[in-house]
Amino acid sequence: MQNYKAFGAVWDLIEEVKPNTIIEIGTAAGGFTRFLKAAVDDLNFSCKVISYDVNKVEKRKLLLDLGIDYREEDCFGKNSESNLFKLKNDIQSSGTTIVFCDGGHKITEFNILSDFLKLNDIILAHDYSYSKEVFEKDIKPSIWSWCEVTYDRIKDSVERNNLQPFHQDSLNKVVWACFKKL
Repeated sequence: MQNYKAFGAVWDLIEEVKPNTIIEIGTAAGGFTRFLKAAVDDLNFSCKVISYDVNKVEKRKLLLDLGIDYREEDCFGKNSESNLFKLKNDIQSSGTTIVFCDGGHKITEFNILSDFLKLNDIILAHDYSYSKEVFEKDIKPSIWSWCEVTYDRIKDSVERNNLQPFHQDSLNKVVWACFKKL
């Protein structure tokens, strides 16, 4: 579930950053997950792609066969501390990590996971608009129908973790917030 222009913007991000790890929260049907894996494969660099979802994904075997580390685990609910600890370790593994927050609780995902970022790591949140007003005026009419994340809901995490806008021009237009830890 992406705006079709998101694929080019995310490809450019991956090509520039050359991450060692990509983590996606919210596998859903797995289409975006497969795109992430195809991008790193086509760009020909070593990058682990990990995707978490609380629900069983129908195409789980396909994801695993493609070399995607798919995990059916809740990292944000009650009694999920051990899963969150594993996710924290994945984020803090060596090299640059890109985290895509696109699960059922994007604001919570962003606010928690941004605390685990290393210098130069990237974090994104889907269904984003700077404000509800910007969404109603500029996005909803022609780009995207959902706004689940606004800047005011992630601002404290952005400031606390010294996150700076990154690829903002291209990614905000396809409803992804994108920040780099500096």
